[in-house]
Amino acid sequence: MTIIWFLILGIIVFFVFKLLLPSIFHTIKTAHVRKDHELWLMYVKVNEIWRALKDNFNNSSSYRTCAAAVIFAALEKCVEDYNIPRNKLTEIAPYVLEPFFQKRNDRQKIIDYYLHGNVSSAFHQSVLHVKEYLQGKPYSERVLHDLSITSWDITGV
Repeated sequence: MTIIWFLILGIIVFFVFKLLLPSIFHTIKTAHVRKDHELWLMYVKVNEIWRALKDNFNNSSSYRTCAAAVIFAALEKCVEDYNIPRNKLTEIAPYVLEPFFQKRNDRQKIIDYYLHGNVSSAFHQSVLHVKEYLQGKPYSERVLHDLSITSWDITGV
């Protein structure tokens, strides 16, 4: 009988540590995002856009870089569509990049590279292509497909 109780206790402990604690920590970390309606709107919209497009990049060798490009394109679209100040982009970017770049330093490098890097780089061009796709421009689906099969990376990350 005690083996059954230990088994049940083990399942409960596993459930708490594996499933509940990460979502509790995430809720605590993003509490200030939910208080600011513009940040929350950007957070929700970017996650919706990423969920809609992520299947295009599942087989990509540059999955994390493609994710960053989609995220920045979605953030730019939110800034334009909802007249949100551009400085909010740098506030919310670390939270939406976190699933792909766990190290805070890597997230900051990507943000700095996007904001201050060479605008003719492959990363900046891919952000523009994803943005065109999100705006519904003709032939942008083909460019999005090409982006998913191209192997590229962000310098320094």
